[in-house]
Amino acid sequence: MKLYEIDEQISEILALLEPDETGMFPANWEEIAKQLDELEMMRQQKLRGVAQYVMNIRSDQAALKAEEKRLAERRKSLENRENLLLEWLNHACGGQKTDLGIATLCYRKTERVVLDDENKARAFLADNHHMECLRYVPAEISKKELKELIKSGIEVPGASVQEGLSCSLR
Repeated sequence: MKLYEIDEQISEILALLEPDETGMFPANWEEIAKQLDELEMMRQQKLRGVAQYVMNIRSDQAALKAEEKRLAERRKSLENRENLLLEWLNHACGGQKTDLGIATLCYRKTERVVLDDENKARAFLADNHHMECLRYVPAEISKKELKELIKSGIEVPGASVQEGLSCSLR
């Protein structure tokens, strides 16, 4: 039986337990109460089962996070070892293309921009209308600070504090 079906039956049984116009309960009230107890037990078992399933999911999530962390650390260690060995090969070959049988150590020219004084560069680009070289990141709103501001009595257009219910399982 599904949880909503159990809830419907409980509602129907509770309607049967209503006293009649004389204020008397039905003659079979004990049997009805027993059915109600059985349905409530079934309902509790269903709820307990769902709660156990949620706890199992949390356990699986924790195990996966730990495994992800372990694998990320292992990957980072391998990347560091690769970089160290590649630097060693570079030093040993002295910047010359070298055929190593199973691989060839090659070189290519690269270019990168170095900013010695970012503020001077930014000012120059803005003053000389090189706007394609500049990026403006929109300001982020701190919801925590905004909540405190609104709660202090200041009305902020386009923002409000809404109350809700948060369900948790412990």
